[in-house]
Amino acid sequence: MTKKVLVVGFGRMGLSHSVIISGILGAENVEFDVCDPSFAAKRMASGLVRGVKCVTLKQLRGDKALVRSYHFILLTAPPFLRAEFLALLEGFKGRVFVEKPVLVELSQNQMSGYVNQHAPLNAVLRERLVSERLRKVTARLITNVSFERIKSGWRSKSYGCVLHEFGGHVLSLVGAVLPERKIFQKPVEDLCLQVSAHSRDIATFSFVDGGVVYSIELIANSSDVRKATYDLVVETSDDTIHYDLYSISSEAGKFDPVFLPEVGVSVSFYLRGFDFTRQMEAFLVGDMDVLSSSQISALERIVLAVEGTK
Repeated sequence: MTKKVLVVGFGRMGLSHSVIISGILGAENVEFDVCDPSFAAKRMASGLVRGVKCVTLKQLRGDKALVRSYHFILLTAPPFLRAEFLALLEGFKGRVFVEKPVLVELSQNQMSGYVNQHAPLNAVLRERLVSERLRKVTARLITNVSFERIKSGWRSKSYGCVLHEFGGHVLSLVGAVLPERKIFQKPVEDLCLQVSAHSRDIATFSFVDGGVVYSIELIANSSDVRKATYDLVVETSDDTIHYDLYSISSEAGKFDPVFLPEVGVSVSFYLRGFDFTRQMEAFLVGDMDVLSSSQISALERIVLAVEGTK
Protein backbone atom coordinates (compact mmCIF):
# COMPACT_ATOMS: atom_id res chain seq x y z
CA MET A 1 0.00 0.00 0.00
CA THR A 2 1.37 3.38 -1.02
CA LYS A 3 1.88 5.77 1.89
CA LYS A 4 1.09 9.46 1.47
CA VAL A 5 3.41 11.94 3.17
CA LEU A 6 2.88 15.69 3.52
CA VAL A 7 6.00 17.76 4.14
CA VAL A 8 5.24 21.22 5.57
CA GLY A 9 8.39 23.28 5.12
CA PHE A 10 10.80 21.81 2.58
CA GLY A 11 14.10 23.13 3.88
CA ARG A 12 17.12 21.18 5.05
CA MET A 13 15.28 19.04 7.59
CA GLY A 14 12.22 18.54 5.42
CA LEU A 15 14.42 17.26 2.62
CA SER A 16 16.55 15.09 4.94
CA HIS A 17 13.60 13.37 6.58
CA SER A 18 11.84 12.87 3.23
CA VAL A 19 14.91 11.14 1.80
CA ILE A 20 15.16 8.88 4.85
CA ILE A 21 11.48 7.93 4.70
CA SER A 22 11.79 7.21 0.99
CA GLY A 23 14.77 4.98 1.72
CA ILE A 24 12.99 3.09 4.49
CA LEU A 25 9.70 2.53 2.67
CA GLY A 26 11.09 2.38 -0.85
CA ALA A 27 10.60 5.20 -3.33
CA GLU A 28 7.91 3.26 -5.19
CA ASN A 29 5.85 2.91 -1.98
CA VAL A 30 5.54 6.55 -0.97
CA GLU A 31 3.99 9.69 -2.43
CA PHE A 32 5.07 13.13 -1.27
CA ASP A 33 3.15 16.39 -1.18
CA VAL A 34 5.02 19.55 -0.21
CA CYS A 35 3.54 22.66 1.37
CA ASP A 36 5.99 25.55 1.29
CA PRO A 37 5.35 29.10 0.00
CA SER A 38 8.96 29.47 -1.13
CA PHE A 39 9.47 29.22 -4.88
CA ALA A 40 12.99 27.91 -4.27
CA ALA A 41 11.70 25.16 -1.97
CA LYS A 42 9.04 24.08 -4.45
CA ARG A 43 11.57 24.05 -7.26
CA MET A 44 13.97 21.99 -5.19
CA ALA A 45 11.21 19.53 -4.28
CA SER A 46 10.18 19.17 -7.92
CA GLY A 47 13.76 18.48 -8.93
CA LEU A 48 14.59 16.01 -6.16
CA VAL A 49 11.39 14.14 -5.28
CA ARG A 50 9.83 11.92 -7.91
CA GLY A 51 6.15 12.69 -8.57
CA VAL A 52 5.95 15.33 -5.86
CA LYS A 53 2.85 17.53 -5.71
CA CYS A 54 2.87 21.03 -4.25
CA VAL A 55 -0.11 22.08 -2.16
CA THR A 56 -0.90 25.36 -0.45
CA LEU A 57 -2.00 26.09 3.08
CA LYS A 58 -5.20 27.50 1.58
CA GLN A 59 -5.89 24.16 -0.12
CA LEU A 60 -5.30 22.27 3.11
CA ARG A 61 -7.42 24.70 5.07
CA GLY A 62 -10.35 24.21 2.71
CA ASP A 63 -10.08 20.47 2.15
CA LYS A 64 -10.23 18.38 5.32
CA ALA A 65 -10.47 15.21 3.26
CA LEU A 66 -7.09 16.02 1.71
CA VAL A 67 -5.54 16.44 5.15
CA ARG A 68 -7.05 13.16 6.33
CA SER A 69 -5.68 11.36 3.27
CA TYR A 70 -2.10 11.56 4.53
CA HIS A 71 -0.59 8.74 6.53
CA PHE A 72 2.31 10.86 7.77
CA ILE A 73 2.92 14.59 8.11
CA LEU A 74 6.37 16.12 8.59
CA LEU A 75 6.04 19.56 10.18
CA THR A 76 9.52 20.94 9.49
CA ALA A 77 8.68 24.61 9.00
CA PRO A 78 10.27 27.10 11.44
CA PRO A 79 8.38 27.31 14.77
CA PHE A 80 6.80 30.70 14.12
CA LEU A 81 5.06 29.29 11.01
CA ARG A 82 3.56 26.19 12.63
CA ALA A 83 0.63 27.40 14.72
CA GLU A 84 -1.79 27.92 11.83
CA PHE A 85 -1.06 24.51 10.38
CA LEU A 86 -1.36 22.68 13.70
CA ALA A 87 -4.87 24.10 14.01
CA LEU A 88 -5.82 22.10 10.91
CA LEU A 89 -4.90 18.77 12.49
CA GLU A 90 -7.77 18.42 14.94
CA GLY A 91 -9.05 14.87 14.54
CA PHE A 92 -6.16 13.82 12.27
CA LYS A 93 -5.50 10.10 12.83
CA GLY A 94 -2.15 9.75 11.06
CA ARG A 95 1.25 10.47 12.59
CA VAL A 96 2.79 13.92 12.78
CA PHE A 97 6.48 14.69 13.17
CA VAL A 98 7.12 18.12 14.73
CA GLU A 99 10.66 19.44 14.31
CA LYS A 100 12.37 20.95 17.33
CA PRO A 101 11.91 23.21 19.13
CA VAL A 102 8.39 21.90 19.63
CA LEU A 103 6.88 24.71 21.75
CA VAL A 104 3.47 22.98 21.78
CA GLU A 105 1.86 20.14 23.72
CA LEU A 106 2.14 17.01 21.61
CA SER A 107 -0.70 14.52 21.30
CA GLN A 108 -0.19 10.75 21.23
CA ASN A 109 0.16 10.66 17.44
CA GLN A 110 2.73 13.45 17.36
CA MET A 111 6.50 13.04 17.69
CA SER A 112 9.18 15.62 18.45
CA GLY A 113 12.40 16.15 16.50
CA TYR A 114 14.70 15.43 19.45
CA VAL A 115 16.70 12.74 17.69
CA ASN A 116 19.02 11.81 20.56
CA GLN A 117 16.15 10.05 22.31
CA HIS A 118 16.68 7.25 19.78
CA ALA A 119 20.44 6.74 20.16
CA PRO A 120 21.06 2.95 20.13
CA LEU A 121 22.84 2.72 23.49
CA ASN A 122 20.32 4.79 25.46
CA ALA A 123 18.29 1.73 26.45
CA VAL A 124 21.43 -0.06 27.61
CA LEU A 125 22.43 2.81 29.91
CA ARG A 126 18.85 3.23 31.11
CA GLU A 127 18.81 -0.42 32.18
CA ARG A 128 22.15 -0.01 33.96
CA LEU A 129 20.80 2.94 35.96
CA VAL A 130 17.58 1.29 37.15
CA SER A 131 19.04 0.18 40.47
CA GLU A 132 21.54 3.04 40.88
CA ARG A 133 21.26 5.96 43.26
CA LEU A 134 22.01 9.06 41.20
CA ARG A 135 23.87 12.03 42.62
CA LYS A 136 25.00 14.14 39.69
CA VAL A 137 24.73 14.15 35.90
CA THR A 138 27.15 16.25 33.85
CA ALA A 139 26.46 16.67 30.14
CA ARG A 140 28.69 18.44 27.63
CA LEU A 141 28.18 19.12 23.94
CA ILE A 142 30.91 20.48 21.68
CA THR A 143 30.15 21.50 18.09
CA ASN A 144 32.02 23.09 15.23
CA VAL A 145 28.87 25.02 14.27
CA SER A 146 28.65 28.65 15.25
CA PHE A 147 25.76 29.77 17.43
CA GLU A 148 25.13 32.61 15.00
CA ARG A 149 24.59 30.20 12.09
CA ILE A 150 21.98 28.33 14.10
CA LYS A 151 20.32 31.60 14.94
CA SER A 152 19.99 32.61 11.28
CA GLY A 153 18.72 29.17 10.35
CA TRP A 154 15.47 29.64 12.23
CA ARG A 155 14.72 32.85 10.32
CA SER A 156 13.32 34.38 13.50
CA LYS A 157 14.99 36.15 16.39
CA SER A 158 12.32 34.76 18.73
CA TYR A 159 13.41 31.16 18.10
CA GLY A 160 16.99 31.59 17.08
CA CYS A 161 18.96 30.83 20.20
CA VAL A 162 21.45 27.97 20.10
CA LEU A 163 19.87 26.69 23.28
CA HIS A 164 16.87 25.54 21.26
CA GLU A 165 19.11 23.57 18.94
CA PHE A 166 21.78 22.14 21.21
CA GLY A 167 20.39 22.70 24.70
CA GLY A 168 17.29 20.74 23.76
CA HIS A 169 19.41 17.98 22.23
CA VAL A 170 21.47 17.60 25.41
CA LEU A 171 18.54 17.73 27.79
CA SER A 172 16.50 15.25 25.77
CA LEU A 173 19.46 12.85 25.73
CA VAL A 174 19.82 13.16 29.51
CA GLY A 175 16.11 12.51 29.97
CA ALA A 176 16.11 9.54 27.61
CA VAL A 177 18.78 7.61 29.53
CA LEU A 178 17.18 8.01 32.94
CA PRO A 179 14.80 5.25 34.08
CA GLU A 180 11.20 5.80 35.13
CA ARG A 181 11.03 9.36 33.80
CA LYS A 182 12.84 10.77 36.81
CA ILE A 183 13.43 14.22 35.32
CA PHE A 184 11.50 17.15 33.82
CA GLN A 185 8.50 16.77 36.08
CA LYS A 186 8.69 20.09 37.93
CA PRO A 187 8.21 23.77 37.06
CA VAL A 188 11.40 25.67 36.24
CA GLU A 189 10.87 27.80 39.36
CA ASP A 190 11.42 24.70 41.55
CA LEU A 191 14.70 23.60 39.94
CA CYS A 192 17.18 26.09 41.46
CA LEU A 193 18.30 26.97 37.93
CA GLN A 194 21.68 28.73 37.78
CA VAL A 195 23.27 30.11 34.62
CA SER A 196 27.03 30.57 34.89
CA ALA A 197 27.79 31.51 31.27
CA HIS A 198 25.79 32.61 28.24
CA SER A 199 27.83 34.20 25.50
CA ARG A 200 28.51 33.99 21.76
CA ASP A 201 30.10 30.54 21.85
CA ILE A 202 29.33 29.03 25.24
CA ALA A 203 26.38 28.38 27.51
CA THR A 204 26.61 26.63 30.87
CA PHE A 205 23.89 26.11 33.43
CA SER A 206 22.82 23.76 36.20
CA PHE A 207 19.65 22.77 38.03
CA VAL A 208 18.47 20.33 40.67
CA ASP A 209 15.67 17.87 39.97
CA GLY A 210 14.63 15.07 42.32
CA GLY A 211 17.71 15.58 44.48
CA VAL A 212 20.04 15.09 41.49
CA VAL A 213 22.32 17.90 40.29
CA TYR A 214 22.41 18.39 36.52
CA SER A 215 25.26 20.41 35.01
CA ILE A 216 25.06 21.32 31.31
CA GLU A 217 27.80 22.81 29.13
CA LEU A 218 27.43 23.82 25.47
CA ILE A 219 30.50 24.84 23.49
CA ALA A 220 30.16 26.10 19.91
CA ASN A 221 32.47 27.14 17.06
CA SER A 222 35.12 24.65 18.13
CA SER A 223 37.86 23.60 15.71
CA ASP A 224 38.50 20.46 17.78
CA VAL A 225 35.53 18.49 16.40
CA ARG A 226 34.06 17.76 12.95
CA LYS A 227 30.48 17.25 14.20
CA ALA A 228 28.62 17.61 17.47
CA THR A 229 30.04 15.39 20.21
CA TYR A 230 28.33 14.46 23.45
CA ASP A 231 29.77 13.42 26.79
CA LEU A 232 27.60 12.35 29.73
CA VAL A 233 29.03 11.57 33.14
CA VAL A 234 26.61 9.99 35.61
CA GLU A 235 27.79 9.94 39.23
CA THR A 236 26.04 7.41 41.47
CA SER A 237 26.53 6.52 45.12
CA ASP A 238 29.33 4.07 44.25
CA ASP A 239 30.32 4.58 40.61
CA THR A 240 30.94 7.06 37.81
CA ILE A 241 29.55 6.06 34.42
CA HIS A 242 30.67 7.60 31.12
CA TYR A 243 28.55 7.73 27.95
CA ASP A 244 29.37 9.39 24.62
CA LEU A 245 26.67 7.85 22.34
CA TYR A 246 29.23 5.29 21.08
CA SER A 247 30.25 3.59 24.33
CA ILE A 248 29.32 3.16 28.00
CA SER A 249 31.91 2.47 30.70
CA SER A 250 32.13 2.18 34.48
CA GLU A 251 35.03 3.66 36.46
CA ALA A 252 34.35 1.20 39.29
CA GLY A 253 34.32 -1.73 36.89
CA LYS A 254 30.76 -2.72 37.83
CA PHE A 255 30.17 -3.83 34.24
CA ASP A 256 32.21 -4.39 31.11
CA PRO A 257 32.31 -1.50 28.62
CA VAL A 258 29.62 -1.58 25.96
CA PHE A 259 30.31 -0.33 22.43
CA LEU A 260 27.99 0.63 19.60
CA PRO A 261 28.82 -2.30 17.26
CA GLU A 262 27.66 -4.69 20.01
CA VAL A 263 24.07 -3.61 19.40
CA GLY A 264 24.42 -4.17 15.67
CA VAL A 265 25.37 -0.66 14.57
CA SER A 266 28.73 0.26 13.06
CA VAL A 267 30.20 3.54 14.23
CA SER A 268 30.91 4.64 10.66
CA PHE A 269 27.26 4.08 9.66
CA TYR A 270 26.05 5.90 12.76
CA LEU A 271 28.28 8.87 11.96
CA ARG A 272 26.68 9.09 8.51
CA GLY A 273 23.28 9.78 10.02
CA PHE A 274 21.96 6.51 11.38
CA ASP A 275 20.55 8.44 14.34
CA PHE A 276 18.05 10.17 12.04
CA THR A 277 17.25 6.86 10.36
CA ARG A 278 16.40 5.27 13.72
CA GLN A 279 14.24 8.27 14.53
CA MET A 280 12.25 7.97 11.29
CA GLU A 281 11.95 4.19 11.72
CA ALA A 282 10.43 4.76 15.14
CA PHE A 283 8.09 7.40 13.71
CA LEU A 284 6.87 5.14 10.90
CA VAL A 285 6.03 2.25 13.23
CA GLY A 286 4.52 4.50 15.90
CA ASP A 287 7.12 4.16 18.68
CA MET A 288 7.28 7.97 18.91
CA ASP A 289 9.11 9.80 21.71
CA VAL A 290 10.87 8.21 24.68
CA LEU A 291 10.05 11.31 26.74
CA SER A 292 6.48 12.30 27.44
CA SER A 293 4.98 15.46 25.96
CA SER A 294 5.04 17.08 29.40
CA GLN A 295 8.74 16.26 29.79
CA ILE A 296 9.54 17.77 26.41
CA SER A 297 7.62 20.91 27.34
CA ALA A 298 9.47 21.07 30.66
CA LEU A 299 12.94 20.75 29.11
CA GLU A 300 12.09 23.47 26.59
CA ARG A 301 10.97 25.73 29.42
CA ILE A 302 14.39 25.24 31.01
CA VAL A 303 16.00 26.22 27.71
CA LEU A 304 13.80 29.32 27.48
CA ALA A 305 14.61 30.27 31.07
CA VAL A 306 18.35 30.04 30.37
CA GLU A 307 17.93 32.09 27.22
CA GLY A 308 16.00 34.73 29.15
CA THR A 309 18.96 35.37 31.45
CA LYS A 310 21.07 36.90 28.68
